[in-house]
Amino acid sequence: KEMAKHVFPYDLDEYNEEIRKRTNGEVLEEPFFVRVCGQDKRYAIFSFFSKPYFGKGNELEYVLFWMQNENIPSRFDPLTSLFSYTRYVEDLDIVLKTEERFAVLQIELVGFDTFHLLYGLDYSGELLKEIALSFIYMMNEKRCVYRLESERFVFILKEAGREELISFEKRVRQT
Repeated sequence: KEMAKHVFPYDLDEYNEEIRKRTNGEVLEEPFFVRVCGQDKRYAIFSFFSKPYFGKGNELEYVLFWMQNENIPSRFDPLTSLFSYTRYVEDLDIVLKTEERFAVLQIELVGFDTFHLLYGLDYSGELLKEIALSFIYMMNEKRCVYRLESERFVFILKEAGREELISFEKRVRQT
């Protein structure tokens, strides 16, 4: 009830109905989304999740609720589980401040948009996951990979110069 005071007025009916369902122990896999007013008096979209816990005799013991601010950019790519553009910008800023040698390699899978059109979203998504997995196996404490967009990836290689970058680029091409 305390949280309801911060819910956007147009979302209040939906919020109350969804909370009622979940409090009664209905198992609902999908989160629900509402606008919530923060301390800065601005509204942000939050997703609300719940998980009911049942005791002996299948009676509801308690419901665990949690919420997530959906306005914060994700640091992980949801399809490939690689770091996202947001994390790339953060890490690049850190590397730039260290004054150590580093290299950045950006690749684009040329023709992937055509592949996507020919074979569909499911197959191209699976292929991107496989490519991402092969990139993950190439990483260590001095290398990191990020997915920028659909078919664009970028690598940060710490303590690397031109020779290391060229060698690594050859490995990426072979992969």
